[in-house]
Amino acid sequence: MQWNEAFDQTLKDFKISAKWLSKQTGISETFISQFRKGHKDATTNVLGRLLKPLSREAKEQFFAFVLGTSLPEPESPPIEWLLESLPKEQKKKLAIQLIESIAKEPEQLEECLQM
Repeated sequence: MQWNEAFDQTLKDFKISAKWLSKQTGISETFISQFRKGHKDATTNVLGRLLKPLSREAKEQFFAFVLGTSLPEPESPPIEWLLESLPKEQKKKLAIQLIESIAKEPEQLEECLQM
């Protein structure tokens, strides 16, 4: 797989937007989009900057694509670790979703309140 194809697929798989990546790296959304489509080449310096803010798992996937190998199935990280890694706004949204979900099932709400 070509560098740009591996990069594009990795961003898709990890639901990473060009807008977010641009904010993290200072590289324009236009360049990111053109690189993903194969219309622009990235130097190793630029590619390094694009990969830096990605999670370890995303980086591993990118290089597995480039090398034409597959990664072993990862173990699921503990939910506590995932929660700690979320930005504050996402934590708030998740908390609201959990409360709304529990509220739809009254008998479970009573159990939660007793904990």
